[in-house]
Parts: sequence; structure tokens; C-alpha cells
Amino acid sequence: MATLSPPLSPAGIPVPSRWVVAIGVTLTLAFVAAGLTALNQGGQAVVWENLSWTLFYAVGLALAVYGVRTATGPERRVRGAIALVSAFWLTGQLVWIAMGAFGFFVVPAPSDLISLASMIPAILALDLAVRHALDRHDRIGLYLDAVITFLATAAVMTLLFGHVVIDKDFLSGVLLLSIPITCLSLAGAGLIAALATRARPRHGGLYALLVGTFLLGAAYIPWVANAPDVTPPGTWSNYLFSIGAVAVGLGGATFRIDSRATKQADRLAAFIRDALPLFAVAIAVGCLIAVALTDTKDMLVRPLGWAVI
Repeated sequence: MATLSPPLSPAGIPVPSRWVVAIGVTLTLAFVAAGLTALNQGGQAVVWENLSWTLFYAVGLALAVYGVRTATGPERRVRGAIALVSAFWLTGQLVWIAMGAFGFFVVPAPSDLISLASMIPAILALDLAVRHALDRHDRIGLYLDAVITFLATAAVMTLLFGHVVIDKDFLSGVLLLSIPITCLSLAGAGLIAALATRARPRHGGLYALLVGTFLLGAAYIPWVANAPDVTPPGTWSNYLFSIGAVAVGLGGATFRIDSRATKQADRLAAFIRDALPLFAVAIAVGCLIAVALTDTKDMLVRPLGWAVI
């Protein structure tokens, strides 16, 4: 199995490949830019933050592309889908920079559409991964669990931030709210897929992908809360974009089809898989109770909550 470890010379001395050197240099520059953002060097925190985001997204894409180049067969197809996720996020960042160059700052932005579109190859990656581990009947059950996870996540987010949809233009509000909902629910679906395919956390793979999508979704929450204003540069949550992008890339670089697992690990995975839908139902019930006890104007929580149940 190919890794990112440096190759060995005939003398047995590690020799850094061009990929390792390029990724290492870019990652170092990204950390420097992130540090300058925190320091607001030269009063240009916005510039430094955009530079750090771009470099971190580029590192994520490079890791994912490296994974595609070093894989074959089904693993290559899954890694290719994850590489597309990273490519979408980098493209969205470049569009965001272009908007800033023209003084066009708005939330949600055209770049957010690209970020939302990145969920399509992410879903494809999860689907390709489970197809090699589950039969059609088991996959249907997994898909239903993923839908329940999505609805439960949507119920929580609309309960907390449903005013965004009501107070803003409806379509803009829906777009803005749909990004963290999709990312966070995809992280839940990724956990379900990782458990179903017997993926091992120490290998990264699907676990790195789900961690990355979770962090990207969590990073968007302050932007939803602050809309239509832009979250200030250097805010701690903005660094989650960078970490999430690299984690997604690591998922693409390290994904492998696992098949070996101990009986104890299988029992634990089955227990967690069975518990997740029950946890989603408990969340939905909590949302319905919260709506009943408050004067919320949002009417989306009730149908979402009942759909989970």
C-alpha cells in the first residue's frame, strides 16, 4: 500500500519525493500565513487569512491527488471522488478571493454554491466505498440511516438558525443554512459508512473524510449566525476551514478497502450503527419539545422532526 513516506535510496537513506517536498513547503507557508493572520500583520488580516486558506486547500488537494496516483481499482475511484471534493473547495476559495478583489463581499456568496456542490462527490465517495462491503439490502438500510441523520441535523440547525431563512431572502437563507447542514450530516453518514465497511481509524480514510467534513460544517456555523455580515478574519472558527480541508485531503490519500476486523470490533461497530438512528430520533424529539416550549417562528422544525421519528 502506497503511503506518503519518503522513498528509500539504494543505500537505505530516505529520499524526499517531489510531492513530499512540495506539500511540506506549501504547508509551512500556510502555517506562516495563518500566524500572520492571528497577528494581523500590517493590518492585512484579510489578505493573510485568504492566503492561508488557499494554501491549506491546495495542500488538501495535493494529498488527495497523490492518493489517486498511488491507488488502483476500486480504491482509486473512491480516492478520485474525494479529490474532487478538495478541488471544489479550492475552486470555491479562488472564487471568494476574486470576489474580494472586486470588493464584493456577501453571505451567502457564489463561492458557497461551489462549496455546497462539493458534497456531490463526497456522497459519491461514500457510496462507492460501501458498495464493496455491503450487499444491496444492507446498503438500503445504510442509506435510510444516512437520511435520518440528515433530517436530524437539519432539525437542529433550523431550530437554532431558522431565523436566517425567515429574516433573509428565502433562497439565500436556504442556501446559507444548507451548507453546514449538508457538511455535518455528511459527517454522520461518513461515520455510518466507516463502521459498515470496517474501516480502521488509524488508517485515516473515511474517518479523515468525516472529520474534515464535520470541521468544514462547524466552521460555517458562525458565518450563518453572523449573516449577512462577514465573520471577522482571524476568528478561531475560521481556522477550522483549513484543518478540515487538510483532513479531507488526508482521507483521499489514505483510503483503503478494509475487510479484516476482530469479532469484538464488529460487535462494537454494529452497536454504534444501531445506536445512531436512536440518537437521531432522540435529537428530533428534543427539537419538537423545544419548539413546543418556545415561541419560535420557524415552521420547518416540526416537519423535519416528525420525519425523523
